[in-house]
Amino acid sequence: MLFKLEKKIKIPLDTYQKRVFGFLSERMMLPFIEYLKDKKNVRVKEGIVLYLNRKEKNEGDI
Repeated sequence: MLFKLEKKIKIPLDTYQKRVFGFLSERMMLPFIEYLKDKKNVRVKEGIVLYLNRKEKNEGDI
């Protein structure tokens, strides 16, 4: 589906909007997972993702 859209959509010049196919694929992921669960007997396990940004230590920090 995305390959067909790639031929029809003019990719914007704006850096953020260039992610148009990334945005679309993110939107399509949940329906695809639901399809797999219903039709292909696939089990799905959800988990929590935690991202920690490590702050650099400055002189005098403990």
